[in-house]
Amino acid sequence: MANDIDQIISQAKSQAQNDQILNFIKNNLKLIIATLCSIIFLIIASISYNIYQKNKSLKFSKLLHQSYIYKQDFDIENAKKTLELINKSNAKQELKLIAKLKYAAILIDENSFSKAFEIYQNIARCTSCDIFVKELSQLLAIKLWINNQNLHDKNNFIELSYKYYNQAKYLYNNIAEQLAIIEKNNKNWQKSHDLFYKIATDIEAPSEIKQRAQNYLNHINQFIK
Repeated sequence: MANDIDQIISQAKSQAQNDQILNFIKNNLKLIIATLCSIIFLIIASISYNIYQKNKSLKFSKLLHQSYIYKQDFDIENAKKTLELINKSNAKQELKLIAKLKYAAILIDENSFSKAFEIYQNIARCTSCDIFVKELSQLLAIKLWINNQNLHDKNNFIELSYKYYNQAKYLYNNIAEQLAIIEKNNKNWQKSHDLFYKIATDIEAPSEIKQRAQNYLNHINQFIK
């Protein structure tokens, strides 16, 4: 008998809860529908945006490849126009940086060293760019300056290059190598020696750059007193 009563009470409570839920849905039906529609809209918008971004990246990746084909075919003007199109577009920053570096390489082939140097320096100063790409641009700027020292004031640029070196996380040995060459060219033998020695004794340095550093050391040692 007690079990029957408990079952009846339980059923009554369940029915009351169901009635409350139904009443809530009935009283807030418009709000619930509006909320569901908003959620569905957001999901569709998110999917559409991802598809758009993917298609956009694919489009500019194809343009980047097309510029490479133009350059291989010695159609330099169209290669440059294609890279300029990417740089002026709303492509992702990573693709734009690649396009800028490729454009700078073409400018160097055309002996437009100052324009290429300016591109490298702009990327080198970029605060939002990928760190590795920044360091690569810094390295390329230094290498370009070594052979064209009229591009920038000598003392200021050497100081700037040391700043690049001290802040580098990935290409510090490569930048150090260029600094050591600069010091060697200026006959600052001890500074050059110290930089090459750091590279040659760095266990994390690639074997190729370590070997080059050792070769330079063998040459420089004769000038160290």
